[in-house]
Amino acid sequence: MKAQKRIWDVQSFTVCKVVGMALSLKDLRKIARKFRFSPDQDVMNEESSLHSKVVQFCRSENPVARHTEKLIEDRFGVHAKRLAGRDPEDVIRCVTEAPQELGVPLWAILWNIATRTSAELGRLETVVFGVIHLLEHQLVKDHWESLIAEAGAEESQVNQASQIMPLKKSLLEIQREKTRLEKANEDLTRKLYAIEAQHVAAKIEAPHAHNDRAGCRCCAARKIERFKSALEETRSRNRELEAEVSELRREITELVAELSDRASASSEIDLTPAENPPQLNIALEGKSVALVGGIDSLECHYKSLIESMGGCFWRHNGNCCGGDKPLLDCIASADLVVCPIEVNSHMAAKSVKRLCKARGIPCCFPRSASLSGLKRAVEEHYSSANVA
Repeated sequence: MKAQKRIWDVQSFTVCKVVGMALSLKDLRKIARKFRFSPDQDVMNEESSLHSKVVQFCRSENPVARHTEKLIEDRFGVHAKRLAGRDPEDVIRCVTEAPQELGVPLWAILWNIATRTSAELGRLETVVFGVIHLLEHQLVKDHWESLIAEAGAEESQVNQASQIMPLKKSLLEIQREKTRLEKANEDLTRKLYAIEAQHVAAKIEAPHAHNDRAGCRCCAARKIERFKSALEETRSRNRELEAEVSELRREITELVAELSDRASASSEIDLTPAENPPQLNIALEGKSVALVGGIDSLECHYKSLIESMGGCFWRHNGNCCGGDKPLLDCIASADLVVCPIEVNSHMAAKSVKRLCKARGIPCCFPRSASLSGLKRAVEEHYSSANVA
């Protein structure tokens, strides 16, 4: 679809929004290399500077403006059929009330309205620009609040770790003491058996060299009394040690429970049991779902969940240090990209947002990386699409 109005005839603030949402940093760099201009690095970062220069060139007819217009038109062609023949008022209603009915990026809607020649569409262009402007405010606010929340969570984890370490040391000391007491208990038990054996032997011991029989009986009775007294003392000490060991075991159980509670509180990741996976109530019908990040041990269960509903599953581990190409290879052919925020860095979420926006791929950012979190994200997206 060829625009009726050229890009240099469109209002500058509209061009700014369309260029910002339709073109990525990679596109801007290609334009800069093609027409041999460089970003201003003294004040702004590279992307901001290149964006400003391209928008400035688009205010008048020139090779940069014509090339930029062609690049936007090529990408707009993917969405032109959905917007062709739609009443502009109906399009605006979808933008403000039911965006899922169109399934078209916001920049394509703005470009479609801005490049038509009808004078009435100027008011509609302003409405779409206002929606984008308010979304920018909300995104900046949400982004800043998420950074603050992440910083607070990291500080909380550091504090909890500093509290857990002394408890772990105490637990190790108690376990060593428990081992020592159990060994002492075993030694005392062996001594107790030895004393009982001596007691039995004393009963059957032959009379020793006493002239009168009464003296022998008296001596044996005293020996038996001594054995009985020693035996009772040993049993009493053994009972005390058993009570002490029991108390130490109770303390160990309480400390282990406290450590478990603190460890659970330091990580809110919802690990849904793999043996009881959630079930979707929708059919994906061959659609592809790409997961960025997630939990490595659950990858096979993510895959089984999506494939059980007839979909195709792709996953990227969320590590973007090697550049955008591996991430782009994963999500390029996806119908939906899911990026859980609790296990992804800000860099990964930003890359997913940028790449999906440039290619018109729907994406969502659930908080949880569990199977139930993936289930809810896919259900909410495709349920909305089915309603549309």
